[in-house]
Amino acid sequence: MHIETMPVLIDQFRETFEGEVTPGMCWITDGTLQSAVFGVIEALTPEQALAAPLPGARSIAGHTAHLHFALALTARRLRGEDPPADWSKSFDLADASPRGWEALKRDLRSAYDGVLAILQESRGKQIREIPPINLVGLAATIAHNAYHLGAMRQIVQVVRGRST
Repeated sequence: MHIETMPVLIDQFRETFEGEVTPGMCWITDGTLQSAVFGVIEALTPEQALAAPLPGARSIAGHTAHLHFALALTARRLRGEDPPADWSKSFDLADASPRGWEALKRDLRSAYDGVLAILQESRGKQIREIPPINLVGLAATIAHNAYHLGAMRQIVQVVRGRST
């Protein structure tokens, strides 16, 4: 069995947000949408999303803002740009209200779709045709997404425990 590298990496990127993409090729989530970023954030009330699990800790909305920031930056870098990035503000919320939470979810989806569209352009290419920095960036992005997904899933346990 021959497996092409780029399609597998692209599907792992997708898995962090969507759950299982290709049956039998699930590495990060349990395969369900509910175990991936989009499923986690859609299942939350705005109050749960905006709640810090502990005083001074980041909320799920903060992690969502951070993922949005990272994806927007990734898209620019995959296009060959090297913009400055103020990571220290990447968890900040522009609008910490229910309306702001809904906008942030839409913005995350848009940023995700933008990166995915860029990645899909590489799906049929041989690995040697992909700039090495893009491969490294994709691998790092998958790991980064998985880390924040895990953090979000743990925060859910705390904030849901408060609201029941």
